[in-house]
Amino acid sequence: MPHRAGLAQQVFLLAILNAAGCDEAVIFFPRNLEMTTNKMLTGKQTTLCKIDPIGSLISRPRKGGGFQLIYRYQYEGKGYYVTIGMLNPKAAPRSLTPDADGYSLAAAKYAATQLAIRHQNSITKGGGGIKVELDRDAARRKVVIRTADKLKSETVAKLGDLYASTLKDKKTASDVRSVLKHIPEHVAEMPAAAVTRDEWIDALTQVLSQKTRAGTKITMERTANKLRSYMNAAYNKALHRVVGTPPAFKDFCIKTNHLASIRPYAQANGNVDNNPFKLRDMRVYWGLIKDMPGVEGATLRIHLATGGLRIAQLLRLRADDYDDERGVFTLIDIKGKRVAPRKYTTPIPPIVQKDFEYLFRLNGANNGFLFSNTGGTKPLLGSGVLKGAKDVVGTSINDFRLKRIRSGCETELSEPDLNVAEEVRAHLHSHSMGSVIRKNYNGSTYVEAKRDALTKWVELITQAPPQGKLIKIGVLKVS
Repeated sequence: MPHRAGLAQQVFLLAILNAAGCDEAVIFFPRNLEMTTNKMLTGKQTTLCKIDPIGSLISRPRKGGGFQLIYRYQYEGKGYYVTIGMLNPKAAPRSLTPDADGYSLAAAKYAATQLAIRHQNSITKGGGGIKVELDRDAARRKVVIRTADKLKSETVAKLGDLYASTLKDKKTASDVRSVLKHIPEHVAEMPAAAVTRDEWIDALTQVLSQKTRAGTKITMERTANKLRSYMNAAYNKALHRVVGTPPAFKDFCIKTNHLASIRPYAQANGNVDNNPFKLRDMRVYWGLIKDMPGVEGATLRIHLATGGLRIAQLLRLRADDYDDERGVFTLIDIKGKRVAPRKYTTPIPPIVQKDFEYLFRLNGANNGFLFSNTGGTKPLLGSGVLKGAKDVVGTSINDFRLKRIRSGCETELSEPDLNVAEEVRAHLHSHSMGSVIRKNYNGSTYVEAKRDALTKWVELITQAPPQGKLIKIGVLKVS
């Protein structure tokens, strides 16, 4: 029985070898077929066929059963082995593609031939042969695997938190971390480098669908836009690393910032940008705050007189940022797509010079915050300033918002009678800087251009508003 079983297996393997195009003479010793069969099936290894241009295909029985197929070659007097895979006796005899169960002999011979050709080409080109190349390939695969494993831990949530840690302003950093909590969990846990543009759009859309937090007027539309803005800045830090950027950003391997091409949700801020403060309302507002006492009054007057600067940036002003001799103060802008915070200088309109002197005397010690009710140790809160302004305004101005001052100033300064250059307006409000301003305004000249613009602005808003209310009669408006 053993003899017959051995012969049956031998015949089966012979058929496979013939179909693969292997030379059976290499495999069998004609004088003792049974011995050869037993050697192939139970021995250490058996040569199956020669491989052109160099080497041979061999089989090696596995203790657990089956045959391992190996490419063997000689190089510089030493024998080398490259494992191809396991023999699949049930594979289609002429199949050149391995499957989950292993290789046909034809597929193994084809794989060995490719290795032989690669080995020969390497030697011809002065390389170290297939072993050197395979070792190099293995090293590269290890790097790829390690990188892939590393990226699994470099998630969107981790990138956002790292960005927040780089922000000097603790309030802004806290806001970033709060907004990041709204990222859908499946996106937050993804490798930051792997999130596609469509996935980000879907994630932001999902944020839009979340319910507005109870007891707050902050809409999820606005939250979605803030999330887009913060993560855009985080990706930019990783993508456009500069001297001083924390090395940890490099670990995320960011090659593309998809968020840069995603526009904010247009309805998030209502019609604020399209509803700037009207000149009449700004004159009414100045009349209400011009004699307002204390830190709050000084804050509101300075905010209006300087064209509605971003209130959060203004409130961070410290004593050392105030230059009485030059009549300027310097703020730090960390908003938008900027790779690093940017300082910008604003001239002090004479009408609020006394307010600055008052704040400096009150809070200027130890480089304190000028806009403060705690002796400079803590700045005023933006929400508190807004509430104070609304309390003063009452019902005098419809839909009053501090941010409307900014767009109102921009609108009025662009009018033909004032004709303030777009680049100067951009510098005044710390927008993106155009090429014209870089060419024509620098240093003190640039500051003076903004000083002239604010002079026009203050003259405009401090005029007394028209008396009475507008009454609509048909198409006419009578004051």
